Amino acid sequence: MKVKQFLETYRAAFDAFDADSIADLYHYPGLIASMDQSEALLTRDDAVKYFARVCDTHKRMGYHRALLLSSERA
Repeated sequence: MKVKQFLETYRAAFDAFDADSIADLYHYPGLIASMDQSEALLTRDDAVKYFARVCDTHKRMGYHRALLLSSERA
């Protein structure tokens, strides 16, 4: 999968609030970090649970969709 295709797939999964599809784009074990926390994702199931929480937060915040602003290098 090329970079631009990966980013479009990732964006579409988040736009659909689809934790399963987001989790499919990761490898395990893995680590995900944000400005205020980090979390080990040992299995795909861990990732699905994590991204379900992220998706719920995005819904509550009014997230609608992401935009790929520049794909010159993708």
